[in-house]
Amino acid sequence: MNLSKLQAQLRLHEGVRKFPYVDSVGKTTIGIGHNLTDKGISQAVTSLMFTEDITDTINFLNTHLPWYNKLDEVRQRALADMTFDLMAKVLDFKKMLAHLQAQEWDAAAAELLNSTFAVQVDQRAVDLAFMIKTGKDV
Repeated sequence: MNLSKLQAQLRLHEGVRKFPYVDSVGKTTIGIGHNLTDKGISQAVTSLMFTEDITDTINFLNTHLPWYNKLDEVRQRALADMTFDLMAKVLDFKKMLAHLQAQEWDAAAAELLNSTFAVQVDQRAVDLAFMIKTGKDV
């Protein structure tokens, strides 16, 4: 069988969707007819998405908070972890970011813990605040 022709035919009939949608029989679908409800995604796709998301996170930080490169590696990871989860919403942490940039670790950690994000993610926020405050891994 000519796989190129099959691919073109399936693209035509299935369409190409970047975002999940519910198909005509109630299955959550994405891409070119990929049935998430019954099939999910493979480990390879999971890894690819994860790698792309980390790249997006680092690119975001380099663009919007380039000073983060001057932080030590542990604090860079703490900020990257938050950004991975929040992306552009991390910019709303104005006080925390100002304290981080000024290397005021206690104040930055306190701002993180005094946020809705901290309530939502619980132990993750405690871990990140520890990393910011001490410059040490949890």
